[in-house]
Amino acid sequence: MLPSQGERTAWPRPTSLGTEGAVPRRLHAYTNAIIIVGIAATVWSLWSLLTKPTNWLGLLLFVLVAALAELTGTDLLPGSPATVSFSSAIYFASLLVFGPFGATLTAVSSGLAATLVTIIRTEGPTRTPVIQRALFNMSVYGLSCLAGGVVYRVTGGTVGDMSSARILLPAILASITLDTLNALLIVLTVSLQTAQSAFSVWLQNFAWAAPINIVAIAVGGGALAFGYARLGMLGLGIFLLPILTTSISFQRYVGRTQDQMRRLEDIIAERTAQLRAANEELTRLDQHKTQFYSIINHEMRTPLTSVMGYCDLLRASGGLTDRQLGHVQVLKSNAQRLLDLVNNLLDISRIEAGRMTVSQEPADLSESIADALSVVQPLAAQKRLDIRLDLPSDLPPAHADKKRLSQVLINLLSNAIKYTPEGGQVTVRSALDQDGSMLLTSVADTGIGIPQDRLSRIFDRFSREESEQTRGTVGTGLGLTITKGLVEAHGGRIWVQSQEGAGSTFFFTLPAYRPDR
Repeated sequence: MLPSQGERTAWPRPTSLGTEGAVPRRLHAYTNAIIIVGIAATVWSLWSLLTKPTNWLGLLLFVLVAALAELTGTDLLPGSPATVSFSSAIYFASLLVFGPFGATLTAVSSGLAATLVTIIRTEGPTRTPVIQRALFNMSVYGLSCLAGGVVYRVTGGTVGDMSSARILLPAILASITLDTLNALLIVLTVSLQTAQSAFSVWLQNFAWAAPINIVAIAVGGGALAFGYARLGMLGLGIFLLPILTTSISFQRYVGRTQDQMRRLEDIIAERTAQLRAANEELTRLDQHKTQFYSIINHEMRTPLTSVMGYCDLLRASGGLTDRQLGHVQVLKSNAQRLLDLVNNLLDISRIEAGRMTVSQEPADLSESIADALSVVQPLAAQKRLDIRLDLPSDLPPAHADKKRLSQVLINLLSNAIKYTPEGGQVTVRSALDQDGSMLLTSVADTGIGIPQDRLSRIFDRFSREESEQTRGTVGTGLGLTITKGLVEAHGGRIWVQSQEGAGSTFFFTLPAYRPDR
């Protein structure tokens, strides 16, 4: 039993290249040349056998067994060009017993049987004439055997002598020649048919099976030849029966494996359909989410802005008591919080949809830091925090969107101040990186820090540190997500270093503005 390059790859199936193209013309010329040489080799073999004494009964037995062996052939894998059969072992045994010419006739009969079996089993009628298909396959099988027989003779092998160890090396060389030429003739056929390189076809379909083929041909064929030489037809049957049994068992195993593979393919197709449906549902939900954000943007920002405007008008109109002014201030503060939440949700939707755009221009980083500090200063003063700046005087401008840069700084400074206890310290540093292309800015605090198991999720949506120390801290958990999206939209990156109880430092980079770029 061995994987052999069977009829399905020996004769090319119709392709979409057309019968008038250069590739089909070369293909037909090649196959016709193989047929002519194969017929000549067959006639030569038959003539040589007729002109000298030949055990025709024994040879006819090998021819019949080789033809019947094709009935046990089966695909090694679905779609594979290799088939499992022991016919190659039989005509190799014929080579050892009857010589190159007897082996050629045995192989030719096997090629004819392979053609008929394949047409009956799988393909049915085709546009290619059956005679042409049969002649090509017979020629491939016959030429491979003839070449193997010649190598066997030239290297010192003795036909019919199974008792000497001297035939071991010639037999191995003959099996290598037989399998290699068989594969080569088929590879060239497939290469011309598919316009792939011959090496690529060989590597993908035949290279892995070559060692198995050679060992199976040499061992199986050698055993059959030895059995026939010692015990005649009885010996052939004794050695043939286990090989046949193994082949049939393997055929059934492959059949079950193919059934299982088909079931797996059905399961995979079903799961793929389910995943596709789930993906479509997620896409639909994402569209609804985008529509929801759009509604929030249009239907909530306008009334909130109006509420804040009327609060300012009430404060400016005069005539309100201190208590009433306090109520107006509370109303405006809460409206501002809602407006900030709406703006954050809108920014999140833009970032997730990949629509966050920034208008980059020269931006003075020192000025942006000062503007951000003016916004967060009241909260820092309330907690009596020490705000320190470490900015070099020759700091170049950033290539950034000024409004978005201020938003990044305000978010980071607000977080640092919110999570730093009274009397703590917040430090802002900035400098050029080593190659001078990016500005590295850090915001460090002496606050409560972040547990190590939460560092990897700190930039996720709605991620907040929940503890006794942060229970009264107001926030939505969107600020750092938005900050990360804004930094990356500029072409920079952001990361954090922190130790629980010892503070946190957020780093981010932005492109430095270079007039020459």
